[in-house]
Amino acid sequence: MKKSRVKKRKIQNKSNFFLCTAFLIEFGYVLYLLLIAKFEIPSIFWIALWLVPVVGSSVIYILSRRSVAKRDDLPEKFKEQYKDGDDRSTYLSYFLVVLNLAFYPFLHSTPIIFLWYFILILALIPWHNNEKI
Repeated sequence: MKKSRVKKRKIQNKSNFFLCTAFLIEFGYVLYLLLIAKFEIPSIFWIALWLVPVVGSSVIYILSRRSVAKRDDLPEKFKEQYKDGDDRSTYLSYFLVVLNLAFYPFLHSTPIIFLWYFILILALIPWHNNEKI
């Protein structure tokens, strides 16, 4: 069982890394707008940079759950929680992507960007952590 806990921790670390990267990209974008707004970089570039880590974190999470569910050396009772588990990170990434794209025009004129920081900070908290890893 100890190996599975280590594996879960590695998976969670990867997800946290990608969400932190998304947070830093948005933070860099705001600094860019505040300090060096003279140079015009297309907004699609920043959207693409933000989409890669958020969607990537959900894909890694889903693939890791499926690989644990396919292992033969684990008991069936243990594998069932990975087969039937909900993919909360996928829903979170879709939610963040839709909100970011929907409110993107307001980022230049209002402080709505802080809403994205709040959501990403909430995403970093391991809400599903029922047992200590």
